Amino acid sequence: MQWFRRVAMCRGKIFVDYLRNSHGSTSIASYSLRARTGASVATPLRWEELSKIERGNAFNILSLPKRLARLRKDPWVGIDTVEQSLDTALGTFA
Repeated sequence: MQWFRRVAMCRGKIFVDYLRNSHGSTSIASYSLRARTGASVATPLRWEELSKIERGNAFNILSLPKRLARLRKDPWVGIDTVEQSLDTALGTFA
């Protein structure tokens, strides 16, 4: 099963990337440059875009402005109004 099909099955769920919690792993804010060759940029995506992205470094300091110019709106518009709770998950693992 390809990864983007697994993502499609996760609609309405919170994704916790447990791999970010290991020695040497890094995490950065959206639209930040990664400390990697090619100056890739951490880019927020819409669910619909995931099947079109072939790799994690798909956008870099040169290509990201072009992508943003093509978008009708920022993929994160409205994120501050999302209402969700981790209470159920916390109850499961408590």
